[in-house]
Amino acid sequence: MFKLRLILVLCLYFFLFSGVIMAKEEVVEEDLKDRFEIRENYIYDKKEDRRFMNPISIEDGLIVEQDLEEFKKKLINKELLNQNIPYNKINMESNENDIGPLDGSGSITNRYVEQVTYPRVGNSVRLSRNISCSEDLVSDCPISFSEETTISQEFSGSVEVGWRSIISGGASFAWNTGSVVSQSLSETVAVPRGETGHARYMPNFDATSGVVQRVTAQGTVLSETRVVGYSPQKEDGVATGTIYVEY
Repeated sequence: MFKLRLILVLCLYFFLFSGVIMAKEEVVEEDLKDRFEIRENYIYDKKEDRRFMNPISIEDGLIVEQDLEEFKKKLINKELLNQNIPYNKINMESNENDIGPLDGSGSITNRYVEQVTYPRVGNSVRLSRNISCSEDLVSDCPISFSEETTISQEFSGSVEVGWRSIISGGASFAWNTGSVVSQSLSETVAVPRGETGHARYMPNFDATSGVVQRVTAQGTVLSETRVVGYSPQKEDGVATGTIYVEY
């Protein structure tokens, strides 16, 4: 009877806790929808007092104008992942969990076991200096950038340097250690007249989450550490993502 009561209590606790998490997700996402407001031809970030406009995406090596609604979704997804709520269905804990005792073989190796993959929108990087566009001009001011910008692979803080090749080799997708923002995309976005702004790039990543296990020659798992790795997406050697103007 006691065990039955304990099971019922645990089930009730889990149900209530799950409800709190789901409610938190919904509240956070609704807050973000309100934070990023579409106004005429730009998106206004109420929290940071910033404006984003002229988003273009790089798809199959082509430049495609991105709808503001789609760009807003991308901004929201980025913030949700950065806030590390259960939206990404990944436990980001970096604690090492002991599994079993050493079997005496003396030979221990590390292996990566992937549990889930998902697309991730990375934090934006600056592509150009600030451009002041006079309101007396007849048109907006195109932004040019000539310096090469490289997007590099990223890992959670729990990843040791020696594990990076294990994770990249164990991921279920083709891993890229880096990608380059093409300079041919220069002057594809412009600062509006009467404003001062610059070009930014928001990269796309392929993410893998799982555990790195310490394993003996006999296959005994001694411990496992939860890890996450991010591989920058690219097509034909060129980074994919979104370029836009911030002012």
